[in-house]
Order: sequence, then C-alpha cells, then structure tokens
Amino acid sequence: MDKLYGDDLRVGTVYRFGRHEVTHDELVEFAQKWDPQDFHSDAEAADDGAYDGLIASGVHTMAINQRLSVEAMYRHWHVIAGRSVDVRFLRPVRVGDVLSGQGEIMRIDHEPDRRRAFVAVERTLTNQTGRQVLAVSTTLYVHLAPTSGDQLRSRAAP
Repeated sequence: MDKLYGDDLRVGTVYRFGRHEVTHDELVEFAQKWDPQDFHSDAEAADDGAYDGLIASGVHTMAINQRLSVEAMYRHWHVIAGRSVDVRFLRPVRVGDVLSGQGEIMRIDHEPDRRRAFVAVERTLTNQTGRQVLAVSTTLYVHLAPTSGDQLRSRAAP
C-alpha cells in the first residue's frame, strides 16, 4: 500500500485499531522500568490499595495506544511529526484487558506554502467489554503530495 499524503486524507475517516492483551508480566515489567508505583508494580501492595489490584500505568496505556495508532494509521501516512497530545484517562487498565479502539480524522488544514497539512485526530481505546479506558486528541503534520516542480527540484539536487 502506498503511503497517504495530507491531500489524500479526509475528515471523518475512521481507522479501526488491532487488539492488544495486557499481560501480568508486561504490566509489571513496564511499571518497574518506567512508573514504579506500588499499584503498578507490586501485586501484593496493589491488592490492599485503592484499585483492588494491579493497574497499568497511564504511560503504559498511552504506549499501547500509540502502537495501535501507528499500525492502523500513522505508518500509512507521510507523517512529518506530532504537534500536540491531550490525554484523558477514563478508567484503569488491568491484567487480562484486551485493548482496541479507533482513530478518527477531525480536521485537516492544508498549508501549501509549507507543503504540509495540519491534521487533528481523536483516538479512543476501549477494553474487551467496550468501555473506554483512554481518549486522546492528537495533532500532527503530514506532508502534502509533491508537485511536479517539487519532483524536478528533488531530482536536480545533488
């Protein structure tokens, strides 16, 4: 599949994510390395805590969301870079949860003078019962398709 340019993207397009099961080992290993709070990394302490057991770090949940987003959308676009991320953690992610979701293009502003498009995407992550665990608003820049003049200049460049 050819990668999509900003000109190819359409507001309202929905991209369905694949699935990811959160295992005990993954949850604890991530937490021990990146967010070693007891309710993420110590099952015994977590059992006596506010969440009645281990929960995934929000950073871990974001990493899963990013991976699923890249696989479903961003890997297929001519992405330049991200610009902003607004995150809402809606409920805890637990061992055994199977996460999936979707991303929807909400806005596209073409910037032809800079050969890019500003793209706003709403992403959601849900668990196996269909309950949302995460909502993310992201903005990023995507290359516009090269024009014939761009192609001539790039061929002439050393």
